[in-house]
Amino acid sequence: MANSRQHDYRRYPKWMRGIQADVAAWEQDTRDGVYGLDSEEIFWRDLHPFLLERGYRLRPRYTPGWTPSWIGTDINPTYMEDSHAILLPGVMDARREDRSTVAIKWIPDEFHTRNEIDILRYLASDALRDDPRNHACPLLDTFSHPTISAGIFTVSPWLGTLINYPIRYV
Repeated sequence: MANSRQHDYRRYPKWMRGIQADVAAWEQDTRDGVYGLDSEEIFWRDLHPFLLERGYRLRPRYTPGWTPSWIGTDINPTYMEDSHAILLPGVMDARREDRSTVAIKWIPDEFHTRNEIDILRYLASDALRDDPRNHACPLLDTFSHPTISAGIFTVSPWLGTLINYPIRYV
């Protein structure tokens, strides 16, 4: 069965596609691991079943047994969402069962992060949550790693779309 993306010229127009030589090169790059998962991504991929049980679905790239979506097409991998690695190794976007996007952050128990969870919990406390001066991102959930006891995961609303906005005030 052919990849359904191959015939979707509305979403993947001709300028996103390559000739046979390009496709062969992209396939070779894929076999050579150019688009493979790095060690930080493997951390998240290995957590996929655990996070799914908690109600958080990671992108297809981080599903065990992932097959790149451009395989079987003439579409340049750079235009495929699952060809891109994560920007912040300790932070992963996920979808909740209600389809909202959240950020899951791994906070290892290290010197530079030792007080981070306490600060987040303080800012999310009942006393401060309703304070109009509190502009901290809400803390939606916290939970432990299934095998690493020295650290914690936090979940907050996804603010990734704010990355392109200039920060003018602190």
